[in-house]
Amino acid sequence: TGVKCHSSYSYLPPKKYWKDHPEYYCMDESGKRFCQPDARYSNGQICYSNPDVRRICLESLLAFIERDRKKHPDNPPLVYDMTQQDAMSFLCLCPECRKIIAKYNRKPGGHAEGGDAGLQLEFINDLARKAAAKYPGVQIRTFAYVSTEVPPAGGIRPEDNVIIWMCDLYTRCNHMLPLSHPFNAPRRKLIEDWAAISKRLEIWDYMLYDVDYSRGRLFPEVSVDAIASDAKFFRDLGL
Repeated sequence: TGVKCHSSYSYLPPKKYWKDHPEYYCMDESGKRFCQPDARYSNGQICYSNPDVRRICLESLLAFIERDRKKHPDNPPLVYDMTQQDAMSFLCLCPECRKIIAKYNRKPGGHAEGGDAGLQLEFINDLARKAAAKYPGVQIRTFAYVSTEVPPAGGIRPEDNVIIWMCDLYTRCNHMLPLSHPFNAPRRKLIEDWAAISKRLEIWDYMLYDVDYSRGRLFPEVSVDAIASDAKFFRDLGL
């Protein structure tokens, strides 16, 4: 799609659909639908339970694949990102999405304890199955990020052609320490839990940015105490 993360709006562009179909986008706790049509990194998600959203996103995905195969007939892309928008602590809280969330959440009444991940994974698995039926070998990559980082309960697993992209969030992990350090134990467990149910798992390691966000410039920071230990951990998990 040309967008490698926070890409769901590429499949369901708000500029095209928001005015006439606000039901395609997420609902907050007050019952209000919302999105920001003009922003890529924006508040707002798509409504994962809406059947028209599923249909349109599949049509968009197949169009992207067909376009790429015409453009690169000898070496077409195989991985397509379908990832949630940024800056959100929930996906969609409409009544239908809440029903799905409740099936997978580990805490009654919550949504970020596996429920949001299950809501997203039901949607992504459906997309991946239908894409694979027409284009075997194509893989769909989606985030485990913020409210979707906890794996779902309820027995759902990613399809074999789904890649889970686990974000080791810089606000929740000390990247100067290995994941084996007690401080990072919750982050390590999340990775292990996703590896236990996923055939394909990737890590987004924020340490690789080498960016000083406070000054808006690059700086030479290397997590020398973490590299060897984490590399072995990742290798042993088969990432």
